[in-house]
Amino acid sequence: LVVANMTAVSGRRMAETMARRGGLAVLPQDIPLDVVADVVESVKDSHPMFETPITLSPNDTVSDALALLPKRSHRAAVVVDDERPVGILTEADCQGVDRFTQVGDVMTTGMLTLADEVTPRDAFDQLAGSRHRLAPVVAADGRLAGLLTRTGALRSTIYDPALDDHGRLRIAVALGVNKDVAERARKVLDMGVDCLVLDTAHGHQERMIAAL
Repeated sequence: LVVANMTAVSGRRMAETMARRGGLAVLPQDIPLDVVADVVESVKDSHPMFETPITLSPNDTVSDALALLPKRSHRAAVVVDDERPVGILTEADCQGVDRFTQVGDVMTTGMLTLADEVTPRDAFDQLAGSRHRLAPVVAADGRLAGLLTRTGALRSTIYDPALDDHGRLRIAVALGVNKDVAERARKVLDMGVDCLVLDTAHGHQERMIAAL
């Protein structure tokens, strides 16, 4: 399954999520190269199973949190202090309080955490058994390594992630046919892109053939 190179559809979050489920997202051709490099690096650094969570500081405000929570379907964020999770914040925690209230005053501290070597099945069993819908994943040193939802753990037992030869998530980038295609192709391949897609509305035109 491939996500088309549409600006409003295919970006960092889509690429990360699709690759975890065995698919591939194509970044649009009109994204500046420095942004492409940043996105590719971010996706390649992402964990094949654990979601990249929204993080907040205990000193952030409820207003800050409400602007970020809708960016995840589970509408939750991990509150971290010195890179270690200290609480979970959801939209429910933000109801009925002043928008300038600090996150540390309303976050939920009674949270489940998962070890970063956990298997998808064990993660699902722990989440279901404790009746938690999500949990931060922590490394051996206690630092935040990611987040896993019950649904995400279940899906990870079904789908194999799309990984490159180094075990990193795969990502594709589109190229236009009207500029220096070879130069842009070389640059994005040097970034670690796994697949190139030529983007044109007229596949039979001479510029398309020249680009190929």
